[in-house]
Amino acid sequence: NDDFDIITSFGFENQLLKQYDLERNYQIVGDIYLENFGNYDNVEKTQNNKNRTLFSEYFQGNYRFSKIEITAGFRFDSYSDFGQTLNPRVGIIYKPLKSLHFKGLFAQAFRAPTFKELYDNTTIGNEYGVKGNEELKPETITTLEFAAEFIKKKIVLKLTSFYSENLNLIDIYDPNGNGGIGQYKNIGNTKNIGYATDIILKIADNLNFTGNFSQYFELFEWNLTAVRRSFVVYFDKEPKCNKYLLNAPSIRANAGLFYSYSRFDFFAGGNYRNKSENNKRFYLEDERHVDIPFSLQGNFSVGYRFKKNINIRVSANNIGKKYSDPDESTNINVFGTKGMIQPIETYLLTVNYKF
Repeated sequence: NDDFDIITSFGFENQLLKQYDLERNYQIVGDIYLENFGNYDNVEKTQNNKNRTLFSEYFQGNYRFSKIEITAGFRFDSYSDFGQTLNPRVGIIYKPLKSLHFKGLFAQAFRAPTFKELYDNTTIGNEYGVKGNEELKPETITTLEFAAEFIKKKIVLKLTSFYSENLNLIDIYDPNGNGGIGQYKNIGNTKNIGYATDIILKIADNLNFTGNFSQYFELFEWNLTAVRRSFVVYFDKEPKCNKYLLNAPSIRANAGLFYSYSRFDFFAGGNYRNKSENNKRFYLEDERHVDIPFSLQGNFSVGYRFKKNINIRVSANNIGKKYSDPDESTNINVFGTKGMIQPIETYLLTVNYKF
């Protein structure tokens, strides 16, 4: 009826790696070039004919009553190789005033390991590479969110806070701690907490401002059954601040002004993110230092409505230097202590014609 909706769906999926082969015109062990293609390193084709079936059901109800809207549901999955999982989701929206809204959310999710993470061994060589792991467990995440939104004719303000807990994270792990051959492992768990603010301001009929700011903290802990004891000991002896993951910017901000006049429109905006560095979960990560600087980039555009159905726009995007986020591996400094420079300035001339 007008106040209550129900959505449900059923799914079936079959994943089959029907044919798999590996041939190279060189031998990795010894770095020997060979004229013909072949499997000279005798790589085992363990992923050949691997099979997985998945049955799933999704159910959700949405109920609206006066000033409250409730959304509740679940997703049920049955994997032939990982068993069954039930993940709920509940959201509540409360509107005490026309201009004031509150939102709350609780949700869980599940991710089974991919065939690559389970079985792949194609990159194994004499020194480097990554090997699959058939003992992997699925990843799970539990999330809590709370948001408040204030809406008036000329302004929209929003504040969102969140907390999430990730269990059995799958990542590449170096079992020997020397930057050599790695393996996919359930390396540990993380807890994330953060917030975001958004604003939309109508300064005048033809002038709008938008902006947002976000910050988060990600706390890491090792899986004691999957990693070497020396990593855990090193981690526990470090100052508490080093238990946070540092390899991605924790602060991001964006702002922009949009102005229109007659047939013209103008936009000017900027994007900021703070610096990032290597994680310090064990000695090799701590030794291979990187310091990715903060970035501040600008975006600009000018548009002209030539006719009712013809628009012309000139834009300049990503003006300013930006370096890549370091990854989490022990090769974190392979592109230098500042990471790798990303593609920057882009200039575009666009003509749109509507038939």
